Amino acid sequence: MTYRALREQIRRQLEKAGCDSPAFDADCLLEDLGGGRDAAHSDRDVPEECRLAVERAAAERAGGRPLQYILGRWGFLRLTLEVGEGVLIPRPETEQLCLAAADRLIPATLELGGKSAADRPLRVYDLCAGSGCVGLGLASLLKGVEVTAVELSPEAFVYLERNCEAYPAYAVRPVLADICRDAG
Repeated sequence: MTYRALREQIRRQLEKAGCDSPAFDADCLLEDLGGGRDAAHSDRDVPEECRLAVERAAAERAGGRPLQYILGRWGFLRLTLEVGEGVLIPRPETEQLCLAAADRLIPATLELGGKSAADRPLRVYDLCAGSGCVGLGLASLLKGVEVTAVELSPEAFVYLERNCEAYPAYAVRPVLADICRDAG
C-alpha cells in the first residue's frame, strides 16, 4: 500500500466516523507516525509496521479520542507542548488570550515603579496551569518575565514539568500545589 492510498483510507474512515477535519487528521497521523511531512502524498510503499501504527491511531481517532492526545503534543504559538489525558488541549482561543495579555503587559515589562524590567522582572502567576501553555506562551512573548505555574493535579503536573523543561530559556517554574489550601 502506498502512503497516498493509506491517507485516503484513513480520511474516509475518519469522515465516516464524523470527525470534523478528516483530511487534516489523516495528514497529521501520517506525518507523525508515517514518515514525515510529505508522506501523505507520496506513492512510496508504506512499511508494514508504520501502516499498522497509523491504522491503530486512526481507529482511536475514529473512536473519538482527540488527535492531540494521540500525537502526544500540539503546537501553541511558537512552542510544541506535550499534551495528554489530564490536561486541556491548547486552543487557538488560548493563543489569543496570551497575545492580548502580552500586549497589556508590555508596558509593565518596560517600566516597573520607575525601575527597568532588568532591575525588577515582571512576575506572572499561571494558576491551574495544566500543560503550561499560558505561562510558557507569555514567557515566549515577553522578555524577562518570570512565571510561576501552579497545578493541583499530579497527572497534569507531569506535562507541566516536561513542557517547562523543554523550554529552559523561559523562566517558568512549575509548582505542584492547591492554590486554595496552600495560599497564604
